[in-house]
Amino acid sequence: MEPIETKGEKVLRISQAPAWLAKRTANVLYEGQFRKVKQGGECPTTKPAVLIDGKNAGTVFHVCQNDKCPVHAVVTRYQPTPQEREKRAKEVLADVQCPAHTLH
Repeated sequence: MEPIETKGEKVLRISQAPAWLAKRTANVLYEGQFRKVKQGGECPTTKPAVLIDGKNAGTVFHVCQNDKCPVHAVVTRYQPTPQEREKRAKEVLADVQCPAHTLH
């Protein structure tokens, strides 16, 4: 397989460290600054990247950095808080309970 750089594509350097935790290094993207995509060419801004740290260092994949990308912007990084999960679980249970089966 021919190296990506010889094909004329610049390879981005990716770290597994979250951006807020990492010591910033020039020309490195951190978790939260990109979206990992299934394959190159999914959108016009998809670029090849290589993981530079961790047990999978050297792994090549593709990323999208465009926060307004019509293809990848629908992927969210949002995670509900434990309080939100508990509230939603209670709401679901309240909707599912049948009055005939309610314990008195």
